[in-house]
Amino acid sequence: GEGRFPSAMEDGTARDDDGRPTLRRAGFRKVTGGGPAFLFFPEVWRAEVFEGADATAGARALVRAGFLLPGEAGKLQRKERVPGFDGQPRFYAVRASIMTAE
Repeated sequence: GEGRFPSAMEDGTARDDDGRPTLRRAGFRKVTGGGPAFLFFPEVWRAEVFEGADATAGARALVRAGFLLPGEAGKLQRKERVPGFDGQPRFYAVRASIMTAE
């Protein structure tokens, strides 16, 4: 997970990891208002996470289960500050606790 998800600080700056470049970046790891989360780029969400399935339906199911942190006005994606991007790009923000859920 860490290889494709470099860390971002809450203020959007980069956390100094080991200096290695991120290959095939899928998004970022970041502590948000909802705790630690994986921020997925929308194109990765559709092409890899839900390959061959309905990505919107999957996102809605994760919201109902409490694992997807929705954006403003109930949108499935949320804006986040991350290093290397101007403004606040949109991401699908999945709580890291999904990795240990039963």
